[in-house]
Amino acid sequence: MKYDLLIKNGTVVTSGETYPADIGIADGKIAAILAPGGKNEAAKEVDAGGKYVLPGLIDIHSHFREPGYPKRDDFRHGSRTGAIGGITTVFDMPNCVPAIDSKEHFELKRNLVEGNSSVDYGFWGTITGNDLSHIEELAECGAIGYKIFVGQTFGAIPSPAEGALFEAFKRIRETGLRIGVHAEDRGFVEYFEEEFKKQGRIDYMDFDYARGNTSEALAIARMAVMSHMAGNKMHIVHMSTKEGKAIVKAARGLGVDITCETCPQYTILTKEDFYKYGQIIKIHPPVRTTEDCDSMMAGLRDGEIDILSSDSAAHEKDEKFKTRSIWDVPAGIHFNEHYASIMLNEINKGRLTLGQFVRVSSENPARIFGMYPKKGAVMVGSDADFTIVDMEKEIVVDQTKTHYKQDFTFFDGFQFTGAAVCTILRGTVTAMDGEPTDQCVGQFIDSNKLKK
Repeated sequence: MKYDLLIKNGTVVTSGETYPADIGIADGKIAAILAPGGKNEAAKEVDAGGKYVLPGLIDIHSHFREPGYPKRDDFRHGSRTGAIGGITTVFDMPNCVPAIDSKEHFELKRNLVEGNSSVDYGFWGTITGNDLSHIEELAECGAIGYKIFVGQTFGAIPSPAEGALFEAFKRIRETGLRIGVHAEDRGFVEYFEEEFKKQGRIDYMDFDYARGNTSEALAIARMAVMSHMAGNKMHIVHMSTKEGKAIVKAARGLGVDITCETCPQYTILTKEDFYKYGQIIKIHPPVRTTEDCDSMMAGLRDGEIDILSSDSAAHEKDEKFKTRSIWDVPAGIHFNEHYASIMLNEINKGRLTLGQFVRVSSENPARIFGMYPKKGAVMVGSDADFTIVDMEKEIVVDQTKTHYKQDFTFFDGFQFTGAAVCTILRGTVTAMDGEPTDQCVGQFIDSNKLKK
């Protein structure tokens, strides 16, 4: 058989196995897993000698800012930097303008993105305030899940009242989709932000206190109880605290169908880094303590944390630096071009294994959101999505040479050992050696088709 693409001389890594193999690809699927070094014909070849071949990375938490914020980012730029960073699939968040809270807005976004993405993509829907009238139609559109903002964040999407939230949980249960919760307690945060502003307190540590560990723990506990009573599937996004992790574990003990994610920033950065890097470091929730960082990484190792995602979110440079008041700085940093390198560097330090990284960044996202083994797997018949990594490649981030729509990145000057050197989406190379191929072959992931 002549293959469309042959990946040869690589070492395949899954969560449970590591083995040398050649991989034959045809019609966008894995057609054969072959003994290395065989005489196989292919229209194109990728030599992965000395490198590791992972199932394509899946980022279930991205902010490509489309529609509504074209100066910050868009799918064409965000997806190509994601591809450089080893990502093959993203689920994009709904806090754009307009918010993705109805069929009309969902279809607007889908039409904007079609033909403009280097990654496959799914969309989260949301609920605006107490308006529950669009829940079912969002499911019919193919939303991958529902993002609920119980704490104030970028986009200022109003939270539902407690009763409306409970009704929403029950109705979402009937769709079979998972609820993703931004877990910061709105009442706690708003009280302290208002008090500190009255007192003229504008320091990062005031911001950190208002959105501290207590806020996250309260929100996770409240949402877990509500989910337990409503019977829906729950997912905690960008978890950052050891207390939050403990509450998720306790909720599982009660039988709650609850999963959780953390992000690279919550495994490598601490609040003390603010005094080194400045207000560019502001994100929601804030980076925490060394103890919390170690707890998040331990959770990725031992399975208590299911998923690693990016929460990469771009802002314009002036927005991040124009004011000295921490309250007026928008929250978010963009970094997905270096997503793989950030974590591979930690793997080289011994904080995680490559197999564990595959589990939390590829296999688990695919399983939890109904895509496995179409995605997240190295099996005959699976989508030919691959992230090929060089664990010895040294990277020094130079923001003047990156591909972000914004001409800056928090990680400017950082040195990493390990990089994604080739990204393949359904048999098409979307990035090679740190450069995009600008193959906008990304396809929409319809949750309705995943259920069949």
